[in-house]
Amino acid sequence: MDKEFDADRHSLNRLLALVEQLGNIKDLDALLDRVLLEARRLTKADAGSIFLVDSTDNKVLNFSYIHNDTLFTSPINKYIYSSQTLPINNKSIAGYVALTGEPVILDDVYDIPTHRPFGFNRAFDIKSGYRTKAVMAVPLKTSRDKIVGVLQIINALSAEKDFVTFTKTDELVVNYFANNAAVAIERAMMTRETILRMIKMCELRDPKETGAHANRVGAYTAEIYQKWALDKGTGSDEIKKPRTC
Repeated sequence: MDKEFDADRHSLNRLLALVEQLGNIKDLDALLDRVLLEARRLTKADAGSIFLVDSTDNKVLNFSYIHNDTLFTSPINKYIYSSQTLPINNKSIAGYVALTGEPVILDDVYDIPTHRPFGFNRAFDIKSGYRTKAVMAVPLKTSRDKIVGVLQIINALSAEKDFVTFTKTDELVVNYFANNAAVAIERAMMTRETILRMIKMCELRDPKETGAHANRVGAYTAEIYQKWALDKGTGSDEIKKPRTC
């Protein structure tokens, strides 16, 4: 009993520490990557994705970030679905969660109960050969009940790496984590929006070059740092940490 209590206390302390760390990450991409990584670690999940509500159309979700340890090993995998969108309605799992604000846990998305209004699109599984089975999708909801997106975790794994179902405890932990992550994500989105507006203001002064130059400098800096860090043997978790000047 004492060992179980110590384990539970350790898990709670780790969860609280993670929540505190999220508030220190200002860059949106770094934050989304960290949120998805930690949510998967908390549930021992093989894959996952984050959808964000479009800032210009609150009826649409943008497929913003994806992890899949089975299929993707490159740090570039986050951009695969960067241009894809999903309507916020009850036809898809993520759309339903964004619409209702209710979490969804499914033991097998190929066998969704008939009373559920949504379905699962198997196109990605067919194309990639991956088998999506258990799914848990929770809203990214701020303290003001504003939904900024959906966190979707896929295929919990046993110690033997077999697919297992998500538990009620998984749901409670991820819901708490997601609610706190939503606050940090909303803040990071506002920061990015402010920076983009500043770039647009620069473009007004010199529309042919200033804005494009700012974007190029940022992109080159990120690429140079990643190549340098990989050459130095820096781990992927360390590379993804936000940097400050």
